[in-house]
Amino acid sequence: MAYARPICPASLVVFLVALPLRIGVAVASGVPAELGLVTGVVGGLVAGALTGSSLQVNGPRPG
Repeated sequence: MAYARPICPASLVVFLVALPLRIGVAVASGVPAELGLVTGVVGGLVAGALTGSSLQVNGPRPG
């Protein structure tokens, strides 16, 4: 877990950058903005649990 400390600030920045995109995709899809947040968190947890890599980037992608 020693590698986790330096990547925590980077993870926070990625979360904050992706936050408006998650909300925007949800609203554009016709669902409440809160569901964009929920699906982003759930998707991140699922992708993190299923990956075989120590470094992975995932997030909302419109289209």
